[in-house]
Amino acid sequence: MYRMLAELLIDEFGVEAEWVTPRATFHELEIDSLCLTELAVIVAQRTGLVARGISPQSTLAEAIGRLAGVASAPS
Repeated sequence: MYRMLAELLIDEFGVEAEWVTPRATFHELEIDSLCLTELAVIVAQRTGLVARGISPQSTLAEAIGRLAGVASAPS
């Protein structure tokens, strides 16, 4: 999941690769709430997972944790 998010941030949103770390916040990566919405749509299309509660202040690790929680939640 981390690799996919990192690649999306770099390829789709133009974030410098060296800035993308698990501890980086979306704000630090200059990803605003509109970009986060677009990122969420892309992730949902690719994985079927919809994570809620991710904000510009969330770290990449927190976002992955929320997505992992959605993936492991009973249907």
